[in-house]
Amino acid sequence: MADRVRPAALRDALKTLRGYLDDLARSSFDEHATKLRLFVNYFQKDDTVRYLAERLHMRLRDVLRQALAPKLELPADPLDRLAFIYEVLFHLKGGERLDVREFLSRAFEGGSIEAKWDDFRRRWLQALVEGFRDLNERIEAILDEDPVDPELIFHIAMHSGVDDEFGDPEPEVQVPPAAPTELELTPVRDAPAPSKKPTFAAVQQALLLQPRGLREDLEADLEVLELELQKKAPDRERVDEIVSNFWAAAPELGEMVRALSGGEGAKAARPAKAAVAKPAAKKPAAKPLSKRTKAVAPKKKVARPVVKPKATKPKPGLAAKKSKKR
Repeated sequence: MADRVRPAALRDALKTLRGYLDDLARSSFDEHATKLRLFVNYFQKDDTVRYLAERLHMRLRDVLRQALAPKLELPADPLDRLAFIYEVLFHLKGGERLDVREFLSRAFEGGSIEAKWDDFRRRWLQALVEGFRDLNERIEAILDEDPVDPELIFHIAMHSGVDDEFGDPEPEVQVPPAAPTELELTPVRDAPAPSKKPTFAAVQQALLLQPRGLREDLEADLEVLELELQKKAPDRERVDEIVSNFWAAAPELGEMVRALSGGEGAKAARPAKAAVAKPAAKKPAAKPLSKRTKAVAPKKKVARPVVKPKATKPKPGLAAKKSKKR
């Protein structure tokens, strides 16, 4: 939920936004870049009208792919037309995926780039001015004197069932009365079967919870991913890089985008699990001695006695012979 604002502050923000749009619709080709940047930046960054920009941004899909098609046609529904033109202006302001000169030369009439810009102003920007004027009248019909939630006001203004040029109300379903002898049954609609595989719309809805700068980058990556997956041979390296960006932002987003891409790739993008050290093998404990086995102490070495040789006495006859010789 957005912070509540006074109705006067909401009116001032819408007035400023429409003023930037009027300047863009009256600008020449030479000054269009400045006027376009002022309009888109204010629409995205203002604390009040940025909730309207988010709703327009999420209303349609495949806008970039349709803008790159050889033939361009504006949607018939007024709110869809409003969202389509704003999304094209958003990409023209960035200039990375949609170049102004190439876009004007391919889709609009005129002998020069200035003439093609004038044709774009008359056919597209004037329709955008009228669409914002009608939307502003619907918002004025809702406001009173109390502070309001701008996000809720924009939701009511774009989805109310008023029978006007923004769409007919939902038809009333009349159920014939049951016979007196029959039980009264309440008609119910079959709930759609839950889809196991996430959709691009679900990912876009989940991106609303991300910070603004990161959300814009991821939304651009999501559009590129959708274009890649429509090819017969998608660039797997590009797909893996996009899935890795979503994993870095939030694991839940990474899992959703990985499922969208077919479950392939991005396996290396998952955060690696920490290696768990295996416990060291325990040495087998020594078996206890059985009752029959007795512990034998090691034998002590006993020193053997050294036997000294006995002194021999000389024989008396031998000594007398020696003395005689001397």
